[in-house]
Amino acid sequence: MKPNTTRIPKKLIERYEELLGNDLDSFLQALDKPLTPSIRLNNLKGNPVAIKNNLEKKGLILSPIPWCPWGYWVENLDEESSLGNLLEHFRGEFYVQEASSMIPLETADIPPHNRLLDISAA
Repeated sequence: MKPNTTRIPKKLIERYEELLGNDLDSFLQALDKPLTPSIRLNNLKGNPVAIKNNLEKKGLILSPIPWCPWGYWVENLDEESSLGNLLEHFRGEFYVQEASSMIPLETADIPPHNRLLDISAA
């Protein structure tokens, strides 16, 4: 399957080709695949295990994200469903967050009694 490169600037593709060589096509094909939706449970709004169990009782299939203790991929979300419409989302029990966006907080060395404000998307 030929990757869709129409949305990637030619110069960027050339740069990736320099870096990746023969693996360029595989990389570009991976960019065309949809991301698996992911959520982060909010342990300030309740017991994360209880929140997870409740979401699973509603039919969600959750797979742990290895680098985030309260992060999960939602394996069975269909196109018509929206995580943002769930009551638990409205109550702040979980956030819809891309798995890669969970990395900075898990790797930050935050001293006790300090806070970290993540405004990178802003």
